[in-house]
Amino acid sequence: MGSQSSRIDTAAGLTLAGATVITANTRAARRLRLEAEARALRDKSVCETPDILPLEAWVTRTWTDCLLAGLVDRALLRPNVVTALWEQIVAHSDDGRELMSHHATAQLAQEARGLIQTYRIPCTRPLYAGITESKAFYAWMETFEARCGQEKWIDTPAALTLLIALARKLPNRAKRLVAFGFDRFTPIEEALWNGLREAGTELELLLPE
Repeated sequence: MGSQSSRIDTAAGLTLAGATVITANTRAARRLRLEAEARALRDKSVCETPDILPLEAWVTRTWTDCLLAGLVDRALLRPNVVTALWEQIVAHSDDGRELMSHHATAQLAQEARGLIQTYRIPCTRPLYAGITESKAFYAWMETFEARCGQEKWIDTPAALTLLIALARKLPNRAKRLVAFGFDRFTPIEEALWNGLREAGTELELLLPE
């Protein structure tokens, strides 16, 4: 939708009019917030603090709202806690004991599981049974999910998947929402926008042409 400057201008105007803006990352949120505040100051307009936040922060805030409303019962893990849990799982596994770096392998496994969630890739045991490395990864993933289930934990990718399923029930769901700073949308992001739209949220998706 138009040039980058026109997208910033559109997003700033919409957030000052009361829309919630979800950005691709913290940098985009910071840039848009500065633009919105500068415009408000220039126009001498009185408005609430612009509601601009990265997608991950939106997941955290919305998950907290759902916890308070009794819609979910799992604790959302911070990224550093998720990383530590993956390292622990890899280090204590039979395959992991032979590795030189548990940290690097755990990071790769964590990223791989995130991609599976983000791109909604089928994830069944037979698909990962072909080679030793994929079998090890699948076992680590099973252990991670079992541990989260036992402790009533959840990580951000899994939380986003559940929030999409709960879109119609989300407390404090924005009436109007803008997606800003994305080069393109991943399958899980597309699913989020579709879920919110079907739930009644008015959406403005600002993408490069």
